[in-house]
Amino acid sequence: LKGFVNGNLREAVRSKEHLFSGLTEREKLSCPEDLYQKLVFWYGEKEAIRILEAFLLEEEGLGVRRIVSGSDKKTFESLLEKDSAEAVESILGDPCLFLSFNGSLAELSVFQKGLVYVQDMSSQLDAFVLKDLTSAGSFLKVLDVCASPGGKSICISDDTEKKADILACDISEKKT
Repeated sequence: LKGFVNGNLREAVRSKEHLFSGLTEREKLSCPEDLYQKLVFWYGEKEAIRILEAFLLEEEGLGVRRIVSGSDKKTFESLLEKDSAEAVESILGDPCLFLSFNGSLAELSVFQKGLVYVQDMSSQLDAFVLKDLTSAGSFLKVLDVCASPGGKSICISDDTEKKADILACDISEKKT
């Protein structure tokens, strides 16, 4: 079926203007209606579209999250500089970063000291949204039902500055 699939993909590329002409902005961004409406409510339509477009871009570097409670930004940057590594903020801003470096992640001081957590930007969006709610004074109860290995729960705890009660669980006993 390789030839059939490739032929259909080539035709889709040639016809992409026609294929996408009747779609709403939300549909073009492949975003569920309820999430789109919440983002528009929280950030306005222009900013919501900017956030969603960012998740469709290919970024350079490894997606990581700086553990805010682990070190200040200046210390973090000096450790990266010492290791000849570079961090670029994602569209979500600090602490959501893309790291560029030569060699192994395990060799980086920020990794060895537990100051970063490898996580793509789409996985960091949960904490990003919840941070705004706690900044407005809300205390949250969060249920993470597919929590293993715990990255989102760690990020939510870090971002909400302990203004969230998090219950993290997973169906796999081995993973937890």
